[in-house]
Amino acid sequence: MRIKGLGSEGVITGRLIKKKDLLLMFILTAAFFSVALYDLGYSRTPTSGWGSSSDGEVYFDLGSYKRVEAIYVLLADAKPVSFDVFTNGSGSWVNQKTFHESYYYKWKKLDLAGVYTRFIKLHFHNSLGVIDEVYFVGGNGEKLHIEKVWAGGTVRNEVGKLIDEQELIEHPPTYRSHTYFDEIYYVRTAENYLNREEPYEWTHPPLGKFFIALSILFLGFSPFGWRFAGVMVASLMIPAIYVLAKAMFHRRVAAFFSASLLSLDFLHFTMGRIATVDTFTVFFILTSYIFLFISYRRLIERGRLDWRIFLAGAVTFSLAFSTKWYALYGFMGQLTLILAILLWNLKSSRFECKGCIIKSLMIILFSVALTVLVYFCSFIPYMMVGHSLQDVIARQWRMYYYHSTLKATHPFSSPWWSWPLITRPVWLDVQYLPNGMVSTIVAMGNPVIWWMGLPFLTVTALKAIKHQDKTSLYIVWLFLFQWIPYAFISRCLFIYHFYMNVPVIILSITEFLKDSWDSKWGKAFTLAYLLLVVLLFVLFYPVISGMRISYAYKEALRWFGSWLF
Repeated sequence: MRIKGLGSEGVITGRLIKKKDLLLMFILTAAFFSVALYDLGYSRTPTSGWGSSSDGEVYFDLGSYKRVEAIYVLLADAKPVSFDVFTNGSGSWVNQKTFHESYYYKWKKLDLAGVYTRFIKLHFHNSLGVIDEVYFVGGNGEKLHIEKVWAGGTVRNEVGKLIDEQELIEHPPTYRSHTYFDEIYYVRTAENYLNREEPYEWTHPPLGKFFIALSILFLGFSPFGWRFAGVMVASLMIPAIYVLAKAMFHRRVAAFFSASLLSLDFLHFTMGRIATVDTFTVFFILTSYIFLFISYRRLIERGRLDWRIFLAGAVTFSLAFSTKWYALYGFMGQLTLILAILLWNLKSSRFECKGCIIKSLMIILFSVALTVLVYFCSFIPYMMVGHSLQDVIARQWRMYYYHSTLKATHPFSSPWWSWPLITRPVWLDVQYLPNGMVSTIVAMGNPVIWWMGLPFLTVTALKAIKHQDKTSLYIVWLFLFQWIPYAFISRCLFIYHFYMNVPVIILSITEFLKDSWDSKWGKAFTLAYLLLVVLLFVLFYPVISGMRISYAYKEALRWFGSWLF
């Protein structure tokens, strides 16, 4: 990669990324990818479903009389499944419990309070959903062997599908074997696109769901399959921020700091492992920073935009915008900054070539038009399921209306100003396991990174004002444009909306660390700081990954009452 002429504050000529940089990027990316991929989810899970379209019974024979504590049901398609559970322990059927649930690819449990029986009957009624698998739990918490299953009444005879994949069951179930949090929307929609069905999730543009769909297409329908794309893209963000930091600060050590801090941030790690679309959005946002920052620097030095670099930034932004709309905030901030420089050049006549300024404005207008074109092209698969261009345009208004009028509340929502303070993490999933163990996943930032974010940004802002440092100005300007707009949004917000500002905070921290690196005490501080970041990542790894740990360990990490996980 060759980027020349970033000169006025430290000229870079020749190659920006050299062999040592490539080696460092590879090591950091491979390390993150390996850790994030570990225990991501099962690569094979039950998928042969059965559904009851009418009232009827299904009978299970456990082979001998056993104590049954619970029944687990894997719901497949988010349609309601309803049945009564009967047991037969003394020659007559006794109604024990009623099951009524609807969820998308999720294990649901119904406690049966330790009834002693050999035969179990499920009487279905008004049940439209599909069940992928069923199993029973014994008195000692073990998964019981089912000797036989058969149909009764008007129920179809394919009931064998209810127990035909018992070897693929995780007992007890955790995130590794079913969907959790917003995966129920995005994975379901990805499957819709693969089957050319009407997409279920429509409140965001479609591009992110295509990546999940491609992951499923190549790796199969499973938790591993639908999450792999997120891990891959989250890993690619490591070299992306490395390149950006090298372009900004012209030092390998600064690029190493930025890439290391991003790879050790909790939110980046957790969001990369869940099949939602935020990681794709932030990846394209971060990639656009590279091109738009270089455009910004060259504009300052030469008085005109390099159309190829700016166009690349606009295209990568358009991919982010085609995934989630909030990408617009940072782009508008950078565009405002670039336009301000152009107007200043025009007013001050710093550059004699007025035509260069006009040409730059034309480049911006063309890039905006290209962005709109790319955005609407992302709806082509939506049109392939039977929608017209008019439907696509109408969908934009529906999306806007949904977000602007949403009144729903959520126990883990949090106000925009609280995000850098990590006052309210989002509890994504929890499964309580036998013997006092738990599997839990929380979305939050690494405190050593996030809590130091605003102080370091303040230092960066002072540097921009005092020394008229253009890189510092860019960082602070970008941060404010990506954070302040949330103050005017009335719908409920979550801490993961701060995700796109994590790389910006890291760049601000990096600027301070690289300036400190050249002194003895500054180097000691930097090494101590990085060590603390690593230690906290290791300490919190179990609760950001879903690792099975003791309940006591999990509780010890809840430093504040508002930290629920």
